[in-house]
Amino acid sequence: MEYSLPILAATDRQTDLKDVLIESNSGFWCESGDLKSFMMYAARLAMNKRLREEMGDNGRMYLEKHYDVRKAADILLKHLLAGVR
Repeated sequence: MEYSLPILAATDRQTDLKDVLIESNSGFWCESGDLKSFMMYAARLAMNKRLREEMGDNGRMYLEKHYDVRKAADILLKHLLAGVR
């Protein structure tokens, strides 16, 4: 996401990564060991430059919106300072 590249992930079913990929439309997910799906998604990405660019851009925007360090620090500080008062 940091480099505006699409993600192709093969993980266990319990991961929340698949939910992030679906929500952000920044890549593809399949269950680890599902070689057929993995190869299909890899081929789609390899053959479609526009899709790669779109998913990469989507991932970068999602990263900036949801994983910005400054935002996380502000949230933590607000909670910490609220407990002090």
